[in-house]
This record gives sequence, structure tokens and C-alpha cells, in this order.
Amino acid sequence: MKDWIASYLTELEGQDPEKDHVCELYEEVVKFSLCGHLIWSIWAVIQAVNSQIEFDYMDYARQRVAQYKVVKNNM
Repeated sequence: MKDWIASYLTELEGQDPEKDHVCELYEEVVKFSLCGHLIWSIWAVIQAVNSQIEFDYMDYARQRVAQYKVVKNNM
């Protein structure tokens, strides 16, 4: 992911970014990914109750919470 961020910043800024800048952005991305996992897990629980679509929303919610925990523990 850090390589991707560095490539993105290189294209955006037209020069190689400083390593500290890449690391700062990486940490921000990881923190915001936690929010995404939580939001999608809540969405899945709501869908499990309300949706007419046949899909295991509760399992999806469990998967997103599990991924949240993996990312959180690796911070």
C-alpha cells in the first residue's frame, strides 16, 4: 500500500514524495479503513433485518467486524 501511495503522490506532485509523507498518509488510510469496516458491518446488520434479497448479511457483518479487528490489532 505504501508503494501505491508513493506512486500516486509522484503522479500528483510530479516528484518523488518524502518517506515521512508516505508513512503519514498510510497511517491515515489505515485509520479510515477502520471506519469503513464498521460502517459496512452496521449496514449489513440493517440489511439482514430489512432486505428482501437472499444473502447472508449477518455473516458479511461478522466478516467486516473480523477485518476491523485484524486491522486494529496491526496498528
